Amino acid sequence: MGIGKIGTTIGKEIIAWTWTGGKSLLATKPVKINTCGLKIVPITEDIVQFNKFSIPAEKEITSILRRHSITGNSFKNGTLELDKSFINDNNSIFLRELDRMFPVKQGEKNIVLEDILVCLEDINHSGFTNKKDFLSQFIEDLECIKRMTNTKGEKLFDSSIESLYSMKSILQAKYNNPERYQEIMDLYKLIKSGKAPDYIIKNLIPEARFHKLAKSDIECLKSGKNYFQRFSKTTSHDDITNKTELGEVISIDGQMYVRGKNDIEELKLDEEMYKKLFPALGRYCLSQVGDSCYFVSALDGMIKNPETRIDLYKMFEQIGKHKVRVKLPKENIKPVEFNLSDISEFNDEYVHGALGYKLIEKICMQNYNGLSRTVQDFNRGGQPQIIMDVLYKDGAKQGCYSDLGQNGLHMFVERSKGNTVLIPRAEYQETSQNRNIGLWGGHCYSSQNGNFFNPVNSIEEVYYPKQENIYQIVYRQ
Repeated sequence: MGIGKIGTTIGKEIIAWTWTGGKSLLATKPVKINTCGLKIVPITEDIVQFNKFSIPAEKEITSILRRHSITGNSFKNGTLELDKSFINDNNSIFLRELDRMFPVKQGEKNIVLEDILVCLEDINHSGFTNKKDFLSQFIEDLECIKRMTNTKGEKLFDSSIESLYSMKSILQAKYNNPERYQEIMDLYKLIKSGKAPDYIIKNLIPEARFHKLAKSDIECLKSGKNYFQRFSKTTSHDDITNKTELGEVISIDGQMYVRGKNDIEELKLDEEMYKKLFPALGRYCLSQVGDSCYFVSALDGMIKNPETRIDLYKMFEQIGKHKVRVKLPKENIKPVEFNLSDISEFNDEYVHGALGYKLIEKICMQNYNGLSRTVQDFNRGGQPQIIMDVLYKDGAKQGCYSDLGQNGLHMFVERSKGNTVLIPRAEYQETSQNRNIGLWGGHCYSSQNGNFFNPVNSIEEVYYPKQENIYQIVYRQ
């Protein structure tokens, strides 16, 4: 029951009709209403917003997206497709206002609007009653992130998909996860002050979180503390073991040691050489350059596992103030000496990270079974076992596991200690991707205790996704 919109005016009275039941206008009843004392009240902002910021019908969504040449789940002219459209009930309510704010010529893709929609996909805006004000603030926040620079004044983010999802990660943290947002901003401050390399904040993953090893180094850099513990020779053995963890590097009167399973083991490095080879953050955070995911994943798996991290440190032997000898575990690979008085030649060819990892990269490129190969050759050949064979004592002898089945694979990954390399099926690369968790096919990942690490930025970890028919092979040390 209610007053209908059909009516007429007679003097100071309104004759209107009310529904009495039925679907026909004939099934109505005329009612005379005196207009004396009635006031005209303007439509409130809330009512306007409700109309403007409501979920559009599917047909209207399609029309707006088509006008801006946006598909909702495809980038790079359709060669990169997401698992599902980034248009949902959460961000579609802003389509009408965005369409008005960012007009575009028919057939021209509106990149600005697409960026906003992608970043809005999972933002929690339920606490904002004024959606227009929220949208304006959100767009301003996105523009601020686009202007973020490193110490040289160079922009951190470009127009790539990777940069888009990095910016989404920062915005999603700001509105959904204040603790993570603070961690990202702390990292950014370290980058701006020159205490951390800028590659670490690139290629962030929206639903990831910083690994505990990286977080520990960030806290040390923030507070100005040394990033490894220092002890004196007078410190008791029990005191040192009680204050350290397996795989942790420490200094005892300037000489480096590592906490082993049963004892404190001496490394052949002094403090200054260790700092040069394995600086804060760079020692735990890698990022692939080009097609080097097999190499970086295998190396990252070695770093994340405290037991094999010890083996990695033992590859290095200081033989002078600026010289170091590196011996990989395989018997047929000879040790290589490096003069580190000038490190400019050790650029980021295939891996961003600590200098020590670049020396390992040089050796991998120089010789494997007497053949000169590059890291690119390893990757293009689709043979991660070659990389693992070079880096690990027993290579990939523990096997290649193909099509384990979802339950078996999930159990396998959950129990891994950090030397597993996952390869999602290659066909997953072009058919669908989940960029929110950094997942795509034809790509390698290291894993540890049910989490996995994308080599585009190993500072972050993501929960292992329980998705069917994705993973093809697992290599394990």
